[in-house]
Amino acid sequence: MNSIKIAVIGITNSGVNIAKKIQSSMNVDLYFPHMYKGQIHAHFFDNIKTILNTIIKKYDCIVFIMAAGATIRLINPYIKNKFIDPRIVVIDDASKFTISLLSGHRGANDIAINISKILGNQPVITTASDSNNIISPEYIAYHYNMKIINKELLTKTSAEILKNNGAQIINKTSLKIEEQNLNEKNTPKILITFSREKHENILCMVPKILVIGLGYSTSATYDEMRKSILYVFNKYHLYTHAIQTIATIDIKRENVDIIRLSQHYNSKLEFFSNEQLNAYSLDRSEMVYKFTGAYSVSNAAARKASNNGREIVKKEKFKDITISVFEYEK
Repeated sequence: MNSIKIAVIGITNSGVNIAKKIQSSMNVDLYFPHMYKGQIHAHFFDNIKTILNTIIKKYDCIVFIMAAGATIRLINPYIKNKFIDPRIVVIDDASKFTISLLSGHRGANDIAINISKILGNQPVITTASDSNNIISPEYIAYHYNMKIINKELLTKTSAEILKNNGAQIINKTSLKIEEQNLNEKNTPKILITFSREKHENILCMVPKILVIGLGYSTSATYDEMRKSILYVFNKYHLYTHAIQTIATIDIKRENVDIIRLSQHYNSKLEFFSNEQLNAYSLDRSEMVYKFTGAYSVSNAAARKASNNGREIVKKEKFKDITISVFEYEK
């Protein structure tokens, strides 16, 4: 919860008191009209409509302390679809209810429940799967940071899960799915994988679980590295959505191309010393050692960053680039 950026918007005296209670227990930013300056530590506005667009872009969740109807009218211009809509929570002015209004499965439900505990009021969760104590595909995707590949099957699969009171999880990764109320049935199915394969009529989710080890010369460019990664992932039928980490030797720490590469794939970036890499070098190249002080860069970096995970691609060599791919082992 601490990594989620939350804004709380209020407009009344009661809202000030409610916001203070939330702020005392959670890391949140408060937004109130100018008339409350001196009463509360917050950002202040003249008209919430003029700054709401900025707030929605800046925060992961917006908590409104006001009527649900007023909230709906405010957020209406920003509602597009369930995959990108803002997470919205509403608290009534009397603090009787904390309502998960929008994007419940993508975190609003959890935030609403957490805030209701702080305020001692009733959480209102209306998503069908939660009302029936069934884990939804959207919750699994959000909770484990997975990309839903064939979103067009989501509505149908969710309906079948409700009808059958559960789902069969086909997990082809090392990811541990902790939820226990997913019944073993023939249908419906949810496939969790990092490999591109035929999965007609099965909802497919891709977790960020692959680690790329990258060795490259100073002449290698961002475009060359990206094209090389795409080539490797196409050759081995892997989803680039699954890239969790890019790892290399620490002499590349200031290289702007690899920083840009990690930003492109929304991945972590790890650097290791030659001593660290040598401890994970199974194949030892005297040529690589001559230039870097490490016997292996790509394979050793991927092996270490993946916590000695499963080797998917041992090594693919290009003119100025070497790539290895491992599955992260938690």
